[in-house]
Amino acid sequence: MNTLKCVVITVEGVLKGLGYLGYVYIVAEELKIRGWGRYREDNSVEILAIGNEEDIEKFIERLKVHDSLAIVNNIYVEPCTELTIKTNSFDLLL
Repeated sequence: MNTLKCVVITVEGVLKGLGYLGYVYIVAEELKIRGWGRYREDNSVEILAIGNEEDIEKFIERLKVHDSLAIVNNIYVEPCTELTIKTNSFDLLL
């Protein structure tokens, strides 16, 4: 039985304008991750990701090793404290 997991991921580095958020979207779609991703004012990327535990772990690993021009310095993962999602896909909040 697959257990759904919800995490909030913060990615820090040189990300904006280098294709990173597009890469996040593609990986989320491939792994059937639901949720959203957006740039924050400090140019980090914030991601809410919902999926089975194994896919969430794969997703986080692929955020570290990506095929964009971005430079990832840090990734922080926290469990969701409140689940308020009304989507069956992964959305970019621009």
